[in-house]
Amino acid sequence: MNACGVDPVGSATTAEEARTRVGTALALLELAAQVLEDVPAPETAFPRGDRELYRYLQAAASARIWLVGRDAGDGVEQPAPGSALGAGTKTYGWDPEETERNFLAAIRDWSERQ
Repeated sequence: MNACGVDPVGSATTAEEARTRVGTALALLELAAQVLEDVPAPETAFPRGDRELYRYLQAAASARIWLVGRDAGDGVEQPAPGSALGAGTKTYGWDPEETERNFLAAIRDWSERQ
């Protein structure tokens, strides 16, 4: 049994259930990125000589990079394509044509490995 109260091995996830779970997870990623958005850079701890502050700010910077990207323009509103929020949101928002194209490509790749 997992945190959602579902047996992940024995249950077949429906598209609606998957949509709900992924939508919730993406909303949580977005919220986490928003919380970290105004956290200062780790270097701000240097003048104070505060090692603990540095550790927490470094953890925030690392998480933010994973969530939205590392470049100056990357953020909640415009996450980098390879970031968790950017890639997840892009895939979640595929239109029917993108879904079809990517699904068929994934089936081909999967079939070749079998």
